[in-house]
Amino acid sequence: MFVSAGFVIASASVMVTTVEIGAARIGIPDSIIASTVVAFGTGLPEISTTIVSVKKGYGALAMGNIMGSNLLNTLLILGTAISMTPGGIVVSPDFYQIHFPALAILLAVLGYFSYNNKREIISRKEGRILVFFYLAYLIWNYLI
Repeated sequence: MFVSAGFVIASASVMVTTVEIGAARIGIPDSIIASTVVAFGTGLPEISTTIVSVKKGYGALAMGNIMGSNLLNTLLILGTAISMTPGGIVVSPDFYQIHFPALAILLAVLGYFSYNNKREIISRKEGRILVFFYLAYLIWNYLI
């Protein structure tokens, strides 16, 4: 387990450095790269766990995995990193133009799908709509 944790830490360090250098070379802001490429790379375990959970009929496990992971990353990990940084962090204007509005839209859509459905089911069609929103988010990142 400790070897695996060490491998994950080393891999994350290499990935962040590599992506940061690549983004700087082609003129893409770090915030855009972090919210797309790095997020996809770090989200792969959640993707596999969620797909397996859904296929086996454990929708609550799938939702809990995603919601819990996002809450942990936002509140505990980001909060800890910021609290240990003298002077806090600078929030890029990209977050106010792209990421915060996208998050608000996502929460509204997911909330609608979750609570406005008397069957307590998020349908395949609604799943496709969520994927569409992610693709629109990627395009929005690219255009702004």
